[in-house]
Amino acid sequence: MRENFAILIVDDEESIRLLLQAFLSSKYDCTVVDSAESALSALKSKPFDLVLLDMCLTSISGLELCPMIKERWPRTVVAMMTGFRSSEAREKALRGGVSRVLYKPFDLSEVAAAVESASGHRGQ
Repeated sequence: MRENFAILIVDDEESIRLLLQAFLSSKYDCTVVDSAESALSALKSKPFDLVLLDMCLTSISGLELCPMIKERWPRTVVAMMTGFRSSEAREKALRGGVSRVLYKPFDLSEVAAAVESASGHRGQ
């Protein structure tokens, strides 16, 4: 089991990446990227326990990327981030393998709860 809980933050909005990195990096090993392609590259380079994945990315959406992550790295937990509050989008994300949906603007306590929940799955 790795010593540090590793989180990959994938969002095309710099302000979201910086907010989450600032909030989480004091306790966790955080890597931030701005695209699906960069996320796949990061996942190939090192193991991550949790991916905080934006639903709306530019070339490949988070909804398309999540099943790819779950197929190649099944032990990695994925939490989807979105500004859309539609039940249809939420259900589609959950069917795609997402463990939790986080709505923007964030309540950081919900982000902390998602990380805690994911850390409980570590090593399973």
